[in-house]
Amino acid sequence: MTKKLSVLIPTLTGLVVILAIIKLTLFYQNFSVPIKYFIGISEIAITISDDLLMLSLYYAVLKIFEILLLEHRYRFAFLFQSDITRSVYDILLYVLNIAALILFFFETEFYRKIVDVALIFFLLFLNFMKTKYVKRNFERNKDVVFILFYFAVTLFNVVLTTSNEIKSVMDGKYNGTKIVTDDTTYISSDSSYYIGQTNRFIFIYDKSKFCTVLPISSIKRLEIHAVKK
Repeated sequence: MTKKLSVLIPTLTGLVVILAIIKLTLFYQNFSVPIKYFIGISEIAITISDDLLMLSLYYAVLKIFEILLLEHRYRFAFLFQSDITRSVYDILLYVLNIAALILFFFETEFYRKIVDVALIFFLLFLNFMKTKYVKRNFERNKDVVFILFYFAVTLFNVVLTTSNEIKSVMDGKYNGTKIVTDDTTYISSDSSYYIGQTNRFIFIYDKSKFCTVLPISSIKRLEIHAVKK
């Protein structure tokens, strides 16, 4: 158990960092901000701190599900070995994949497109997990399969929550937020609004398709108004 934990903890930590980078990149990409130039390594994990409880819950639920499945695998073996069950499962995956592809090509909003892409990759992952290659190479290493599945589930969730956060901000979550500098006062409205900040910068997006970046050092007062959307 101790040996497993010594391998598992660094792996999970690495996954959390990857998820944080993905979340940051996707969120600010919607507003055309190359966030990699404005954030330090120490800030990356903090961006996903609000989701850590949910990620931990997902891990616990998936682990419990895995234990129960292994415990009762012989009782439900007929479900997984049935040709009809496998055929229905395959058809369902193909239908969902085609639907996600159609939605992607017809979607115009970035925050919806990323959900479609995440769904496509998740479904492809499910297809990959039932290939002979996986069964042959990972049959003796269930921990690797579990980590891969956990990463796929949490990645889809992070993309979904990021999409919701983008929509919330675009819909006026921070309307009324006031940013006061030495020579200007910015007030978030439907056309120009605060979208977020790092340790050193504050970002104000304008619907004319540009973003104003203000150094924290230039801010005299910041009043954040957050309305649930």
